[in-house]
Amino acid sequence: MPTVPVAMAATRVVMHQLVMPSDVNVLGICTGGQVLSWIDLCAGLSAKTLAHGPCVTASVDAVHFLRPTRLGCVVIIAAMVARTFHTSMEVVVVVESEDMRTGVRHHCCSAHLTFVVRGGAAGGLPRVHPTTAEHRAVWGGAELRRQQRLERRARMRNSPELREAEQMCRLQPITHREGGPTLPPAVTLLPHESPLARAASAGGHPPPLSPGRQPPPAPWDLSPPEPAATGCDDGATPSPSLLPPPLPPLLPRRQRVPPTCTTAYMTQSILPQHANTLHITFGGQVMSWMEQCAYISASRLRAPSLLTAAMDSVSFVQPTRVGDILYITAQVTAIFGSSLEVMVSVFGESPYAGAGSSGAAAGGGGGAASAADGGGGGGGSGSSDACGIFHCADAYVTVVAVDERHASPVPVPFELDPKEPPDVLRYQGAVARRAERLALRGQFTAAECTRVSLDGGHTYSPPSEAAEGTGTSVLDAIPPL
Repeated sequence: MPTVPVAMAATRVVMHQLVMPSDVNVLGICTGGQVLSWIDLCAGLSAKTLAHGPCVTASVDAVHFLRPTRLGCVVIIAAMVARTFHTSMEVVVVVESEDMRTGVRHHCCSAHLTFVVRGGAAGGLPRVHPTTAEHRAVWGGAELRRQQRLERRARMRNSPELREAEQMCRLQPITHREGGPTLPPAVTLLPHESPLARAASAGGHPPPLSPGRQPPPAPWDLSPPEPAATGCDDGATPSPSLLPPPLPPLLPRRQRVPPTCTTAYMTQSILPQHANTLHITFGGQVMSWMEQCAYISASRLRAPSLLTAAMDSVSFVQPTRVGDILYITAQVTAIFGSSLEVMVSVFGESPYAGAGSSGAAAGGGGGAASAADGGGGGGGSGSSDACGIFHCADAYVTVVAVDERHASPVPVPFELDPKEPPDVLRYQGAVARRAERLALRGQFTAAECTRVSLDGGHTYSPPSEAAEGTGTSVLDAIPPL
């Protein structure tokens, strides 16, 4: 029996969240992981409104944070089902932030999530139909985004080379059985070399000193320097022509470090508050932990402060349930001036199901991403090993280094030195992903000129991207990638 179509507006769910001190970083800005968790929660409520049953997160398209949300602001999250596909659906989410003192509201980010119905009716989900011009644009774009997801999944499934490269690049977990260090030693920034030290290390002679200039004191010499000869009597003002020319500023030399020094590990136990009514972990909770682990990994490079700028699309290939253990591994894959890309891999373990079990054996069923849109799996990426460890998801998080005092982007004083084949593959992939990421962010920024607020009352002004050396504060716009 065919189901009755439902208007898109009937699936709209709006949540209000107050940004508390526990939600912000050292800059007083709400963390990206917390925003992602709210997005997933609101989208799940919208999906359940249409399905009249439990739904699980299958995938999340790339999310770019265009403007920050500060402490004390009200975050407004609105979700709506964009389109249905038999047993899966796409939910669009728009996030706004409002300053309660001034009443100014701005757009923070948007997201598109795919949900799969668990135990739904045999006839499939009811169709949704748009009723306004804005809804028709969202409804039409949902089919295009679905085709793009299916094409990416098909390329991975039909290419053994891509699957092999993906397996090689994937970070491995550190389990409780292996022990070992949970965090590599901190990276130490070496002092900048002087021209004398550079010449000595090169085996040459130091450059000649200018007239009237003394050699620099040794690092251990604390005595005051002798007055320089100026060619004039004491107390007289020296002629400008007799003054030594100023020394050129020393350009900081970026120190090369191996990617392994940025590796970070997290281990989480899935508790009831982390899961839905099916005891399956919230996708937003997993993304929040992934963002935290990425932050820890990037912080190993001694940046003053870090700000999450984007998270690429995430597909959950295997679910985890209450009682499972989650192992999260993160590592910086590339550094681009003031921005860094961090890869995050998530693995799960079902300790009560015995060795060789996986999320499916624990009652979670197959990977939600495999069931979404009628697509196949990712080439067995959700299989488990002999110890019951199974792969759940991979993600790429972009963070930006900012100055804590001036809240402006600053360059990272390190550069990666990938030598091992997996590190080289990760770096090459990061360069390609950055080009796609910049193009996508440009589309999001351009759309700000025509984006309408949730209540349809006003149009947002596009954020002025903060750039290095411009003094633009990250409190106004998230810096470029």
